[in-house]
Amino acid sequence: MTRLAVVVLIAIAEFASPVAAQERVLVGTQRLVENGALFLAAAQGYFKVEGIDLGMTAYESDRAVAETLAVGTTDFGLAGFTPAAFNAGGKGLIKAIAAQAREKRYYEGSELVASNFGFAKGLRTFADVANKSVAISALGSASHYQLEQIARIKQIAVDRISVKPMPTLDGIARAVGTNQVDAAILPARYARELLAANHAKLVGWYSEVDEQQLAHCLCPVK
Repeated sequence: MTRLAVVVLIAIAEFASPVAAQERVLVGTQRLVENGALFLAAAQGYFKVEGIDLGMTAYESDRAVAETLAVGTTDFGLAGFTPAAFNAGGKGLIKAIAAQAREKRYYEGSELVASNFGFAKGLRTFADVANKSVAISALGSASHYQLEQIARIKQIAVDRISVKPMPTLDGIARAVGTNQVDAAILPARYARELLAANHAKLVGWYSEVDEQQLAHCLCPVK
């Protein structure tokens, strides 16, 4: 299951007409399970049936996807919203044209994992992120949004969490595995690798709290 509601397919603003037969179209994204629908569609030949000669390039971050899209290196981008995407959208360089998926309770998506150091400090539940350091992909990113939703639902003041923005998912995973941070919100692929290597402990799937947002969003923060 994919990780978040705000993952979107975005296109350059000037793209307006349907693709012609065998028109070359370039898509930028990341090699993540949550983007699997794109890879499956390409493998099954769905794009060829529609006359699209699809080319895909993998980037190391959502920000890089948005930036390369904005300068015209790719025609479409499949990525989470980031400040870079919002900035490019505000300048008319890209447009959001479709949502991909969202978190669903009881399905594995983004995961809050504790480093072994963080686990030893008592980080065992979502509520334990208070007074801990948590790595995210970027300020204003989807993982930043998810962390703040956890804080809101668990009635934790956001300023009690030390947020550590890092440019890539690989960097976040390394920070967890080497105990540079107490925890991180990561896609399932990265979380599973850390867990399998015993370099982290699972706190919980974000989908466990995601559907509680509307019921708790007006709760006072203590």
